[in-house]
Amino acid sequence: MKYKQPVKIVLLISAIAVIIRVISVLIFAELNNPEMWEFGQIARSLLDGKGFVFMANTIPVPSAFMPPGLPYLYYFFFIIFGDNHVSYFLILLLNSILSGISVLLVYKLSKEFYSSQVGIYSALYISLSPVFIYSSLTYNSLIIYHVLLLLLFITVINSFRYFEIVTAQRTLRRYKDVLLLGIVLGVFLYFRSEMLGFSAIISILFFLKRQMIRGLLVLLIPVLLILPWTIRNYYTFGTIVPVSTSMGYNFYTGHGDDHSTVAYLKSVSQLKEDSTFEINKSKISFEHAFEYITHHPKDDAAESIKKVFSLWVLDLYRDTAKNPVYIAVWLPTLLFFLIGLYKSMKIQPVRENIKILILYLLFSTALVVLFFNIPRYQIQMSIVMVPTAMYGLQQLLLSAKNKTQS
Repeated sequence: MKYKQPVKIVLLISAIAVIIRVISVLIFAELNNPEMWEFGQIARSLLDGKGFVFMANTIPVPSAFMPPGLPYLYYFFFIIFGDNHVSYFLILLLNSILSGISVLLVYKLSKEFYSSQVGIYSALYISLSPVFIYSSLTYNSLIIYHVLLLLLFITVINSFRYFEIVTAQRTLRRYKDVLLLGIVLGVFLYFRSEMLGFSAIISILFFLKRQMIRGLLVLLIPVLLILPWTIRNYYTFGTIVPVSTSMGYNFYTGHGDDHSTVAYLKSVSQLKEDSTFEINKSKISFEHAFEYITHHPKDDAAESIKKVFSLWVLDLYRDTAKNPVYIAVWLPTLLFFLIGLYKSMKIQPVRENIKILILYLLFSTALVVLFFNIPRYQIQMSIVMVPTAMYGLQQLLLSAKNKTQS
């Protein structure tokens, strides 16, 4: 197969992905009164001139509860087109276009890991999967997350692969990939605060390879890029908040029960509703969570197992994740992934790349144990599992073909 041929095929698949999603938006999406969650509420506050505020108990207060990327993106559409169906359509149109870009990126990632053929399988999966199509109809950062995560993996692999090859070349060229990696991580922080933790993990990997400058750049560039928001938070709250004030609340959400929630809500209701609200709420959330863990260690451990099962197999918390179509897509994908992972560990060059994937999946699992699980988290991480899953499928098809011929 010539090089240009798979590229043309993937471009076609990407175009098909965009067309399918645009048609789905027009037929199935909510364009009149959509649920835009916290992102839309904050964007509307910005539009009304109230600033970046979010509801406390009874009134809006200065906020950093959500990273600023998506609220400001929605605000951009609102301020130009208004808070109406035109903006809602354009937001989902952007999702559709980004989905087409994710098809191209998953092809590139699959090619880096395996081959062009696996890349085409992966592109088709992303393009046609009902789960990924539905995801583009939602008002959240999931599709942006997919694009950034794929870019992150591609730049990480290139950074580790080429640092020895280019040591004799000019400084800028030597550090091009790690500079791009730092920029991707910095942009990621505007949408997902936990990526600060993954930046630290990648940095440690560089340090272990004695690539001190690269390790420092991976830490420094994201911090510099998010610095304007961190400075804003310092002036707003009087304390250092790198990205978000929601960590305490998220931690409590994953470590409590109905009984402890009564006491927790009572404590929150007594907080002063001003710029100190979210900081104090986070502190109280940590205190109540640790109190629950201390007094109910067995229940908390059992809940952690339940969260991991929900992330990796079947969500036990929400009925929406028990949709037969969703299950029919995910369980075979997981099986193919495990087969592909087993096969990949036998190939030295692939094994090095797989280590990054495994680290990310462990990181995602640890986040769920530390905080909580929602179905979107499985979809988030699945996009970088697809290349290995499609490699597993390819190996099964080759094995079946060989058995038939013999």
